[in-house]
Amino acid sequence: MMTRNTKIFLASLLASIPLWLGFNVSVEKLQNVFFWNEIAKNPDILAAQALPADFNAQIRNLKPQRRAGTAEFSSSSRAALTVYVTPQGKTKTLFSKQSDIPFPIASLAKLMSSRIVAERYPLAEKVLITKEAVQKEESIGNLRIGEELEVQELLESMLVESSNDAAQALSGVIGNDLFVHLMNSEAEKLGLGHSTFSDPAGVDPDEPGTLFNAMSAEDLMRLAIAIKEEHPEITSLLSQKQIAIRTPEGRLHHTAKSTNELLQDPSFPLKILAGKTGWTPLSEGCLLLITEAPNQTGYIVSIVLGSEDRFGEMKSLTQWIVNSYDF
Repeated sequence: MMTRNTKIFLASLLASIPLWLGFNVSVEKLQNVFFWNEIAKNPDILAAQALPADFNAQIRNLKPQRRAGTAEFSSSSRAALTVYVTPQGKTKTLFSKQSDIPFPIASLAKLMSSRIVAERYPLAEKVLITKEAVQKEESIGNLRIGEELEVQELLESMLVESSNDAAQALSGVIGNDLFVHLMNSEAEKLGLGHSTFSDPAGVDPDEPGTLFNAMSAEDLMRLAIAIKEEHPEITSLLSQKQIAIRTPEGRLHHTAKSTNELLQDPSFPLKILAGKTGWTPLSEGCLLLITEAPNQTGYIVSIVLGSEDRFGEMKSLTQWIVNSYDF
């Protein structure tokens, strides 16, 4: 026969089972952001309990979480997108405005052009500069008819100073039509369903109503990730404030200065890993940035399309991300 004390003990044990089970279920679901945040604020809650061996690592690897009470960001651009990319390649959208709608992208088209060149052209191959290249609209690469430059130098000019004549010279190696076909084929290969290319440099068409370069911000984000992961040499060029363009003989041709003003801004809130600008009357201001994440783990891709102040808009958006998310 059970004693009174034994009965009390067993009753207490049975009553505690649901609580014990509930605690273990909670431990298994620690990735619930509210639970994790509470633990971070009040570590004494579980001080007497055994935590998983990788508890601290799991906290560090959490994706960014929006801070309670933060105001919404108001974008004046036609489209905008900011996405956090983990070291494992997973993405989380931090801000989005009309990011699935294609808009004119101006010189952001040179990102796709650079991918075509990087994957199909020998970088040391010499390119003869033609009349077509020199006469390209807004040719700032200081190219001259009949001279030769290596593919690498033209790639640097196209990306750093956004030279349209360099882009035309590169596409002319295989013919402009074939080059544009490859741009569209690569977009299809990458699954960029809201992208259309008609010009390697990204200039507006001469006749209204004809085909122009257009991409959605989401497609641009996917392209930027593909370039960063597969062509770090392109990413490196897109982080340069300026670069010396040289002839095959090693003589200085000219110094290409970046069109990305944010590279010169010491107050920009995050380290810029890469950036590409674009502007035409049709597209207005466009800008794509790849920045280091605040926790220095992973990176952030941010895009603004159709902006009257692309640099100011991008800086405000980036500051809002830093202020509104815990990384």
